[in-house]
Amino acid sequence: WFLATRPKTLTAALCPVLVGLSIATSLGELNTFYAIITALCAILIQISTNFANDYFDFKKGGDTPDRIGPTRMVQAGFITQEQMKKATIITLSLAFLLGLVLVYHAGWPILLIGILSLICAVIYTGSPFSLAYTGTADLFVLSFFGPVAVMGTVYVQHLTWSINAFYLGLGLGFIATSLLVVNNVRDYEEDKKNNKKTIVVRCGVLFGKLEYSACIIASFLLVFTQSIDQHDFPKLSILAILSAYMISQIWIYKKDELNRLLAQIGLFLIAYSMFLILL
Repeated sequence: WFLATRPKTLTAALCPVLVGLSIATSLGELNTFYAIITALCAILIQISTNFANDYFDFKKGGDTPDRIGPTRMVQAGFITQEQMKKATIITLSLAFLLGLVLVYHAGWPILLIGILSLICAVIYTGSPFSLAYTGTADLFVLSFFGPVAVMGTVYVQHLTWSINAFYLGLGLGFIATSLLVVNNVRDYEEDKKNNKKTIVVRCGVLFGKLEYSACIIASFLLVFTQSIDQHDFPKLSILAILSAYMISQIWIYKKDELNRLLAQIGLFLIAYSMFLILL
């Protein structure tokens, strides 16, 4: 069950909240209770998305014994379809109930964000027009793991929208999208065979590698434009080197080697978030 949560993906849910809390701290006093609830909701939504993905991908035939990515628990027979379905419902319900606490405090904007997040967690793979199967998942990840998460976190704390949260959130969103792109590049052959029409399947592996590179470059440029006035060139230089290294790896690694790149992106996301927090 721990592996079913896909722990390496949870940084993509938690980092935007941490950056949002950092921005909120600069605007006034932080409410620790609502900060913890926000983080728990983000993690639960991510876990429920992963559970739903495991369940629906197997049900649709998207996960086969030939997959070269990390083991999927239902496909491997470690967890039954019915168990995974129940786990998805439970985690979604917990996220909803905890989210009501935030809605009570912050009102309808957070209700809207929460409902959309929960719906997307299911339709990511669990509908006839699944985001993951139609090539629209990239936009969802860019938005909800970036500006929506960061701005929503700030709003819960101070009931105000922050333009700074939008820009910094975009950087996080681009890195989260790069995670998705690496998955799609790695699974190109399997996705094509199973009619999973990701952007990479539609446009080719070369396009996927270029999209990944563009995401990393965009994440750096967003930080560069926000911090250049502070003349913090040593930190910017370190981030530039890390970004260049991350870009190079998509052109070096092949197929199952890309699993290592996924782990590296998770670490890069943490480092990038720490950079934003220290701005």
